[in-house]
Amino acid sequence: MKIRVNTIKNPDTMVEAHIFNDKDILSNVISYEKENVSLYSIAMGEASNQTLYETLFEMYTETQNMQRALHNLMFKKGWYTIDIEEKDKLLDSHSQYSEYINKVKH
Repeated sequence: MKIRVNTIKNPDTMVEAHIFNDKDILSNVISYEKENVSLYSIAMGEASNQTLYETLFEMYTETQNMQRALHNLMFKKGWYTIDIEEKDKLLDSHSQYSEYINKVKH
């Protein structure tokens, strides 16, 4: 007598349980918000009519504001830092960018 198996399954892989902390959760949420801002921007450019564009623009603005609020919250909690750059490095970056722009223009 042959037994038929209706389920095909690989053995379970044991994973270590991880509990997200507030920083992990906010980092994930802000990543999603950044992605959504980009997607709304694309959608607005491809909107087929003004009403759709305006609706997408409202959603874009709300999402952008939420992203900014999350950034401010994470900064307030010390989870984002701002590095103070030396003036010479800023000038070098500006010079490199200006050279690049001039090459693209010509």
